[in-house]
Amino acid sequence: MPHPTETVAVLHPETGLHVALDPAVDYPDDDPLVKTYGWAFAPREDVGKIVESVGIEDATAEPGRKRRITVKK
Repeated sequence: MPHPTETVAVLHPETGLHVALDPAVDYPDDDPLVKTYGWAFAPREDVGKIVESVGIEDATAEPGRKRRITVKK
């Protein structure tokens, strides 16, 4: 059974209520949440990696300048 890769709040496709997808919970394959929000249950390569914060000047880069984010493996 799939489980989400991180905690995320989504709208339930049948009730329209906000629900939190919990990584500690296994969801049945036929669950409407799994069908609707498949991206939340897909394996991610960056889970468990540390992302360093960028400086304020990098977070507000001017047009044409690339922002730099360092990911440690």
